[in-house]
Amino acid sequence: MDTKKVIFKPELVRQRRINSDESARESSVIGKHNISNYFTQLYGFLYEGKVRDGKRQEIDIVLNDGVRNFHPDLICFNKNGKTFVEIKAASVKNGEFYCPVRQLENYCYSLIKGVKDKKGIVGVDYAFFKYGDSHRLKHLTTKGNAHLVDVLTEHNKYVTVLPLNLVLFLVPLARYQEMDQTTSSFHWDSQNYIKIPGGLIRKMHNDKKFLEELKEQFKSSGVLGRDNVGDFFLDDLKFERKRCEGLPVEYYNIKFMDPFFISKYYFPNGKYQKWLGYFYQNHERILTGLGLDDLFVRKKKELAVIPF
Repeated sequence: MDTKKVIFKPELVRQRRINSDESARESSVIGKHNISNYFTQLYGFLYEGKVRDGKRQEIDIVLNDGVRNFHPDLICFNKNGKTFVEIKAASVKNGEFYCPVRQLENYCYSLIKGVKDKKGIVGVDYAFFKYGDSHRLKHLTTKGNAHLVDVLTEHNKYVTVLPLNLVLFLVPLARYQEMDQTTSSFHWDSQNYIKIPGGLIRKMHNDKKFLEELKEQFKSSGVLGRDNVGDFFLDDLKFERKRCEGLPVEYYNIKFMDPFFISKYYFPNGKYQKWLGYFYQNHERILTGLGLDDLFVRKKKELAVIPF
């Protein structure tokens, strides 16, 4: 066996020396970006995914109020097509996972457009990483990359992978928040987020039976109507949970990652195509009911009023 192929080697952005308040802020932004880099590359390492380099968008969604630049964190290929993967990471001190609304709308558009263009099956997965130890999280983003890698390697708690239908199902069970983005890498002042409770993800990670409780919460939310839980084909999902241990991580030196569990929800063969076809036929009703912008319908309406 070629040992080079079984060693995870994260590539991170070089940190800056802190000598002012401005450099401290920049260092914090770089550190947060590197946490995302670490887990994105880890998922790509485990599932042979191609990490996006940020130089080219997969789809540019041109709308009257601007262009949506769509760039998933990873792309995984299989015999049926490709799966876009979005990585979300939260520390043990942060109780929620932050999912930008615009980003979720972009992923929905990619699915719908993929079906329309008949370019193979397109899937979308969200991978939720929980990490950290409460005693070692202080200054995690500013203490240097070696320290950051040590903490993430030794305290990667668990990973929960959800397909897009399940993420959409969770939207009414989460809460919205508009956050300032002026100090981030985004190019707008604020952005709306869907904040999914970490406890909810943890319970889904531990046992698929928790979905039955979530179904009742969904029905009582009043979104889409009590009878529309079936829009998400939850009963067709399979659940697997496996232990990952002893993974060597190299950054200056080699450390072995603490054991952690990966829980994954997925459609078995043929079932995903069934939901995808249903979503394609009903996306406007479903997305509008969830309070999301259906970019496919919006773009179609905007094109219809352009004089030729």
